Amino acid sequence: EEGQIHAANLPQFPKEDQQQKGGGEEGAMFGAIGVVGEPSDNNTTFGQRHMIDIFCRAFVFNEDFCLFFKDDTAAMLVFNLALTNHVSGLLNGCTKKLQQALSLYQLSMRMVDEHAEHTCPLLIMALYTNMGHILSRLWRNSEAAGCLYGLEECLADPAHVAALDEDDAQFFYFHATCSRACIDAAAAAA
Repeated sequence: EEGQIHAANLPQFPKEDQQQKGGGEEGAMFGAIGVVGEPSDNNTTFGQRHMIDIFCRAFVFNEDFCLFFKDDTAAMLVFNLALTNHVSGLLNGCTKKLQQALSLYQLSMRMVDEHAEHTCPLLIMALYTNMGHILSRLWRNSEAAGCLYGLEECLADPAHVAALDEDDAQFFYFHATCSRACIDAAAAAA
């Protein structure tokens, strides 16, 4: 539909327990097509990771979107490239790809920081989530916890939450709640 933004699916993980989310409301800036959880493997259990999900959607642009978020367009393109490396690293078990993705996410975050007052809330939350996911997989837990704190700050801002469609808001709230529970449980066990 004219003036509506749609997110594009990346390759789906080959798991039966995937969550498939529907599109955003009419007139939404971003349409939610798919938010997919990370597949479990023998090396990962729920309690071992701080960041348990990946925001697995790329940004797709149209003219209205580029005018509204013109300062974010380059950061979103870098996010998309990072996401490609991130998914590739997960599917192939390649730490180098995950490290490349992390570097690109960090570049995108620096680009966002240059004009923070006009930034797309979905992009900020996706960056915190995916950076935290990789950092936790690399056992850089204090940095992953910092990403979780950034996500929680975004979710505490009513303007950021209002900019999300319902599916995205649920994803980020659930993600932050589960991640916080993992950190708190690990701290209590220590």
